[in-house]
Amino acid sequence: MLSVLDPLGLPVAIHIVLGERADDPLSLPAIAQVSQSLDTRACVHVQQDFYVCPLAAKQLPGEVLEEYLRPVCAGEQA
Repeated sequence: MLSVLDPLGLPVAIHIVLGERADDPLSLPAIAQVSQSLDTRACVHVQQDFYVCPLAAKQLPGEVLEEYLRPVCAGEQA
């Protein structure tokens, strides 16, 4: 079972099971895990703070990263 954050497709919860039973009972714990993670992200956003994590070049191409970092390098943003 995989839960991802759109539009990046960033995995936020992964549950690997044997496949010997239905995965329906696993949905509620997975939803709770994702909700807890999203609560953390929402709190960081509301406080106008930063959540730093590495992203693969496929998720964040070099040109986009350079654009994001331009204000920092120019001293316009801490």
